[in-house]
Amino acid sequence: SKSFGQSAGHVDLVKVGELDADALSLADYLAHIFDLKFEYLQMQKKVSESSRSKSAFIANTSHEIRTPLNALLGFCEILSRSEIDQGTKNQLHQRIQSNGHELVRVIDEILDFSTLASGRAQIQRLPTHLRTLFHQTYLALHAPAERKGLRLEFNLADDLPAVVETDPARLKQILNS
Repeated sequence: SKSFGQSAGHVDLVKVGELDADALSLADYLAHIFDLKFEYLQMQKKVSESSRSKSAFIANTSHEIRTPLNALLGFCEILSRSEIDQGTKNQLHQRIQSNGHELVRVIDEILDFSTLASGRAQIQRLPTHLRTLFHQTYLALHAPAERKGLRLEFNLADDLPAVVETDPARLKQILNS
């Protein structure tokens, strides 16, 4: 072996074949420590990514909650004025109802997200009438689209199965997204 002087001592360099059992177990121990440190850093990276993802989700969700909630409060304030004609009151009532449904949808999605994140999500398989489900979705989306100056059309294929086995709530969520 060769020795190299150091100010605080010396370092011995030896050939691998010359390592004794204590040196090998120390090398194994150090390799294990290195592996643990690497795993720790990988987990720390995943936790950080997860935290950023949750923060982005919360920021986006809070915006999605505030928008219909502010509309509800504004419409209620307008409705409280006595000089409003019945036609305007009916329109405001429809908008309040629409925004209330939107708020419920957002909250349902938050709850579904937390259920998925906890691993407790259960998918149902129920006989579902597709034309009825698509019609309900159309009715829910038609008025908000119209208010934005958009025309919503659903064109269903003639050979669309009448009934399929699916999770109707999840399918509605997908269609509403």
